[in-house]
Amino acid sequence: MPSLAYQSTAQPSRPRSRSAPRPIDSAPKRTERECLWRISDVARYLGVPTSTIYKMTAPRSSNPIPHLKLGRLLRFRREDIDSWLACWTVNPVTDLARARAWAQQQD
Repeated sequence: MPSLAYQSTAQPSRPRSRSAPRPIDSAPKRTERECLWRISDVARYLGVPTSTIYKMTAPRSSNPIPHLKLGRLLRFRREDIDSWLACWTVNPVTDLARARAWAQQQD
């Protein structure tokens, strides 16, 4: 009597990937200026949670962070982040001098 067990003659399937990951050594060498950062990179650089970066990229954010939108992906350039930080940097010495000058004008 023949065996009723199912025997597959097909080769086992391999998981399909869109592109095989390249080894790190074969990746094109880029300078730091040319690299685009992910949200996690910016969050680590600024020392804030990734949720804060998402809030800063919202259209109605009070302090929008410069970013690029590539389809659904958000990417950042370091030089844009650094110039954005420079705009938000508070210089207490300049502010103090300005406050003193204003106070002297009031007297």
